[in-house]
Amino acid sequence: MQIINKDITKHYHLLSSNIKKIFSENAIIFDIETTGFSSKFSSIYLIGMIYKQADNIILTQLFCDSLDDEKECLLNFFNLLKAQKEKNDSIKLITFNGDHFDIPFIKQRAENYFEKSFINSTFNHSIFSYDIFKRISKLKSFFNLENYKQKTVENFLGINRIDTYNGGELIDVYKNYVVDPSNSSKQLELLLQHNHDDVIYLLSLLDIISYEYILTGEYTLSNVEQNTYLDINNTQQIELFFTLKNNFIVPNTINYRYHNIYLKFNNNQTTIRVPVYCGVLKHFYSDYKNYYFLENDGYAIHSSLASFLSSDKRKKATARTAYQLKEGIFLPTFNDDFEYTFKHDYDSNTTYFLTDANFFSNYDCLCKYVHHITKSICSELKIN
Repeated sequence: MQIINKDITKHYHLLSSNIKKIFSENAIIFDIETTGFSSKFSSIYLIGMIYKQADNIILTQLFCDSLDDEKECLLNFFNLLKAQKEKNDSIKLITFNGDHFDIPFIKQRAENYFEKSFINSTFNHSIFSYDIFKRISKLKSFFNLENYKQKTVENFLGINRIDTYNGGELIDVYKNYVVDPSNSSKQLELLLQHNHDDVIYLLSLLDIISYEYILTGEYTLSNVEQNTYLDINNTQQIELFFTLKNNFIVPNTINYRYHNIYLKFNNNQTTIRVPVYCGVLKHFYSDYKNYYFLENDGYAIHSSLASFLSSDKRKKATARTAYQLKEGIFLPTFNDDFEYTFKHDYDSNTTYFLTDANFFSNYDCLCKYVHHITKSICSELKIN
């Protein structure tokens, strides 16, 4: 078995501040190369890892010269995890699709050589997975990429690889290498280069997580502006522009529509455009059976007040007619954060809450509303 170590500290220092925030002291990036996709019938022949060692960033590759080296390869991997755990309270394993492939594959192959208690003690509660593929898959509506393979995501981030192979294509290359390692230096170079690029570009792929971090609160509200415009009916409309200062710099500009608002993620700031509704809306009472509808007035009143009116002026309210009318300035809502909400009609999907002059001059209220928007998006996308 071969152990190839490379100091990539200089490369690491050229990467974005985003990556340095996410790739913390306890992080290990890793990727495996296998002779097939079934952990029962295939073997691991190469494991590539990136981790911190003192003040340096090290890329280590564990390469099996033959399939008989698999046990030694796994043991070296486990020993590295153990050494890192001794320095940190927990270990963050960064992978691309590792929850589905790499981690289960390693555990399954390890069962051929080690006791389950040993494997379980290695992958205990102090080790947790940080699967980039799993995280960005929740943001598919954000990116609208052709697919979410590693190389596709790399292209989105402007990463251009040296090697042009994928893991499946290299299986035959490895099999040919095993037949005669002494005359297969070019094949070895191909195998190591592919895995090298997989792990080193996994490090760069962490940039794409910046969008998730912004949605989950890594921003500061820096400005709010009002804009008026004429719609297609030549009616004057009002909209608000919330400008956020991003704590993570996004790698590409992305425009995203969420219901009737628009978000633009651009470099170090995000803009949220929100329509403002000025006029009359309806608040519908959920306990409509306790209300009467006044047909002449066009709204409902509680039964305790309706008893003072003659029966010909009131009618038992239904879910559609048990409403109060309110004129004012409204902003759209997207979840249950606001208990008292309004709609255009009973069947309307968009709900609103009533604002006033104090709301637009209160920084805390404005921040709360932006958080309401981002939290609602996270809920819909199932981002924790």
